[in-house]
Amino acid sequence: MWVFGYGSLMWDGWHSQCECLRTLKATLQGFRRIFNKASVRNWGTKRVPGPTLNITADPEGTCVGFAFEFPEEKRQVVMAVLRDREGRNFQLEEQEIIIECGTHAQAIIPRYVGPNLIRDKSPAQLARMARSAIGTSGRCAEYVSTIAAKLVELDISDPAVQEFSAAVRSRLVIFDKNFLQSEDRTTPRLCALARCGCEFVLIDTLIYELCSDSRLANLWPSIQRKLFPFADRLHLWFHSSELLRREVANNAPVNGPEDWEATQRLRAWFRSGQAYVPGNLKELVEDSRQQREIDTLEKVTPMARAFGDMIADAGRSVGLSKLSKDDLAARVRDNLDGKHLIWAIRACYGNTDSPENHIPDAANRIDSEWFAFHNARVKLALIGIFLQKYGLTEEAGRKFSNTKLDLEYLALLHYADALASDETSGDMAEMCRWLFGSTKKQISTARLLASMPTKDEIRLDAYFRWDREGGTHGHDLDDWLSVERQLLERVWDRL
Repeated sequence: MWVFGYGSLMWDGWHSQCECLRTLKATLQGFRRIFNKASVRNWGTKRVPGPTLNITADPEGTCVGFAFEFPEEKRQVVMAVLRDREGRNFQLEEQEIIIECGTHAQAIIPRYVGPNLIRDKSPAQLARMARSAIGTSGRCAEYVSTIAAKLVELDISDPAVQEFSAAVRSRLVIFDKNFLQSEDRTTPRLCALARCGCEFVLIDTLIYELCSDSRLANLWPSIQRKLFPFADRLHLWFHSSELLRREVANNAPVNGPEDWEATQRLRAWFRSGQAYVPGNLKELVEDSRQQREIDTLEKVTPMARAFGDMIADAGRSVGLSKLSKDDLAARVRDNLDGKHLIWAIRACYGNTDSPENHIPDAANRIDSEWFAFHNARVKLALIGIFLQKYGLTEEAGRKFSNTKLDLEYLALLHYADALASDETSGDMAEMCRWLFGSTKKQISTARLLASMPTKDEIRLDAYFRWDREGGTHGHDLDDWLSVERQLLERVWDRL
C-alpha cells in the first residue's frame, strides 16, 4: 500500500513505526495545497484562528509530495497510525498518484473536511489571519514559513505556498499624503520600509489629495516618480463607498479591500517609468471634492448633533446638567465597541428609507467580518472628534473637511498593519489611538529613522559574525551585507 504526504507527513518520521519499505517523490494531479484549515489550538485560538495546510480539489492543480510504500499486511496498522495522528476530521481518501519512476498507484491521502474548514476568504485575508494568530505551538506566521522552507529543502516547487509565505511575511503599510510628500527623491524611508518586508498601499483618497492640492500642481507626478522603483510592492484599494456598496448589494461581507485588476494596471504603469496626469484632472477632482468634502460633511454634522444630544440626555438623567466638549468626546471614545457602536451601525445601515445603505437586521448581523462594522466604528470616532471640537452648538470649522478625509485611511487600516504618517498629534493620530490602541503601528519619519540600524551597529555585529566563523578574511562584504539584512528585518519590531 501507498500513503501520499504533502505536508509534515513528508518529514516528521511517522513512517518509521510502520515498517516503511521506501519513500519516493510523487505527484497528485487534480489537487493543490491550500492554507484553509483553521487551527484553534496549536497555531491559533477560536477567537483568532490560524490557517494551516490542507489540500483542495482543483482540475488544473498539481501537488508534488512524497509517497511512502508499506507492506500490504500492515494496512490496518498504517491506517490506525494515520487516524490517530491526523484526527477524526481528516478523511483518509484514496487517489491515484504518479510516482517519480513513472508508476501509477492508488495512495491514501489525509484531507481535512471538518468544521474548521475556512471558506470564502481571499489570499490577503488568509495572510492577515496567519500574521495575527498565535497558539500553543507558537505563531502561525512561523508555521507557514516553516512549511515553505521545508518544501524548498525537499526540492519541491510550489509557487502558491511560496507566494502565501511571502504575503504572510510582508507588512501592508498605508501611506498618507504628508509622508509621501516629504519623502526625499532618493527615497530613503521607502527603501527602509521595503527592506524590512513592507508592501505599500495607495488608497483612492490619497490619490485624490495628491491631485487636488492646487498649490502643488506637480505633486502627483513627483510622487509617481518616487514610487516607480517599488512598482511590484504597490497595492491599490477600493474606496470605502465601493466596499459598502458591495456589502449592501450582496448582503454579505466583502472579501477584502484590494482592487486586483487596478493593482495590476498600476504596477504595469509604474514599471514603465512614465508619469501620467489625465487631461480632465480638474473636472475629476471637482466631482470627487463634492462627494468627499461637501456632501459627506453635511451628513456628519446632523449625526454628530443627534449623538451628542443623546449623550447629553443620558447625562441629565443621572443628574449631570451639562457635559463639556471633552466629556462628550470621552463618552464616545469609551464606547467604541459598546452600545454606542450598535447605535452607529443602526443609524448608518438600519434605515429602510435609504436603500443604498440598508443592510437587513444590521444591528444584529454586522460584526467584525464586515467592512461596514469598521466603517461605523471610525464614523463613531469622527463624531467624538466633532463633539470634542464643536460641542452641541458650534458650526464645524473649515479644516474639519480634512479630518473627514482621514476617515478613509482609518476605516481601511483594519486591513493593513500600519499607517505611515507624520501627523503624530492631530485628529487622525488621536482617532487611530482610540480605534486601534497598540494593535496598528503609526510610522512617522522620526520613529522610522530612530529604528534604523546605525553603521556602528552593523560594523560591530559583522565583527562578531567574523569572529564566530573563525576570523577568516575574504568575506568582509558578505558579513556586512548579511548582518545589515538581519538588522533591517528587525526594524519592524522596533517601530
